[in-house]
Amino acid sequence: SKNRSLFLLPVQQYQEFIKVIQFQITSYNIRVCATSIFQDAQSHHWEDSKSFYEGERCSFSIQMWHYHCCALRYDLWTVVPSKIAQELLAEVLSETLSILASRYSQLCPTYKRSSQIRTDITAILLCTENLLWSVCQSAGKLLQPLEDTSHWIFTIHNHCNALLAALAVLTSPLGKLYEVFCGGFRAYDAAQPLKPMNCGLLEWLRWIQSSFSYELLSTPSCDKISVDQHLTLLLSQPRCDWNLLLQILILQDCLVPRILLNNMSTDPKNVDDEYIEEKQSALIEAIVMVMAYCKSLPKGLGIVLEGYMDKHQLWNKLCYLAAEDESDVPRCLKLFISKAIKPILKHVISLLHTWQALENPGTCHKQVPPE
Repeated sequence: SKNRSLFLLPVQQYQEFIKVIQFQITSYNIRVCATSIFQDAQSHHWEDSKSFYEGERCSFSIQMWHYHCCALRYDLWTVVPSKIAQELLAEVLSETLSILASRYSQLCPTYKRSSQIRTDITAILLCTENLLWSVCQSAGKLLQPLEDTSHWIFTIHNHCNALLAALAVLTSPLGKLYEVFCGGFRAYDAAQPLKPMNCGLLEWLRWIQSSFSYELLSTPSCDKISVDQHLTLLLSQPRCDWNLLLQILILQDCLVPRILLNNMSTDPKNVDDEYIEEKQSALIEAIVMVMAYCKSLPKGLGIVLEGYMDKHQLWNKLCYLAAEDESDVPRCLKLFISKAIKPILKHVISLLHTWQALENPGTCHKQVPPE
C-alpha cells in the first residue's frame, strides 16, 4: 500500500501531462486548418461567374488539407504510440471535416462554380476514405463504429454523409431534385425500404468507393471485407498488428500465403541475387511455421502447401530428401516434422527402456535417441 501511494501521484500527474499534450496537438492542427489552410479567397469565390480553373481541379485549400493530414499522420506514426496516434489523427480529421461540412452545406454558388463544389466534395470524401483506414484499429471499427467506443470514427461517417447530401443538393439538376422530393422528404424517406442501423451511416462509402458493395454495407461484417481491403487496413496501421496479419493469412482459404508461394522460384539457381534468395527462404520458412502452428485453422498448412507441392512435383523430394537438395519447402517441412517427432521418439524410447528394465533387470543399456 505504501508503494501504491508513493507512485499514485506521479502516475496521475504523468497522465494529466499526456492529456494536455494531446489537447495542444489537436487544437493546434485544427486551428491551423480553420484559420490558414481553409482560407483561400481565389478558391472560395463562389459568386464568381467564371469557373475555377475550367473545372479541372479541386480547391487549393482541399489539396493542402489533405497534404497536412498526411504529414500529421507521418509525424504521429513516427513519434507517438500507436493507439494515441490513431486517436489524435481521428480527432483532427473529424473536427476539420465538421468545419468543411458546415461550410459547404451553406454555400450558394453560381452555375459556373457548382462544378467546383462537386470536385471539392468528391476529393474530400476520397481523401477521408484513404485516411479512415489509418484511424481504424480493426475492420469492425470501420464498418460498425459505435458512438460510445468509437466516437471520432462515428462522427467522421456523419460528416461525410452530410457532405454527400450537400453534394447531391447543390450540384444535382433542379428537375431531378423536384421529381424526387416533390412530395417532401418525409414522403420520399417513407417510400424507401427499411435498412439496418449502420447502413445509413456507411452510405457515403458505397457512393465514393465501388469496392464497398451494397451487400457489404447493408449487413456489415468483418468476414465480408475482401483480402485487398484487409491488406490496406494492415498497411495503414502505425505499427505491425500481428492479429491483423494472422487474419489476413487465413482469409479465403489462405489466399495470401498461396499467392506468395506460387510466385516464388523453386530452383535457387534461378535467383540471381543472394540477398533475395536469403529473404525468399526466410519467408517460406515463416509461412510454413506460422501455418503449422496456427490453431485458428488446423488445416491451414495442408491448404497452403497441397497445390504448391502438386504443381512443382515436390512430394518425392519430401519422402527422399537428399543431403544436397536445397528446396526450401521440403526442407521446412522436414524441420517441422522433426521437431514434432523428436519428443514422441524420446517418450517411446524411454518407455522401451522401462519395459526392458522390468523384463531383464541389469541388462538394460541407456541409449540416446538418434537426431
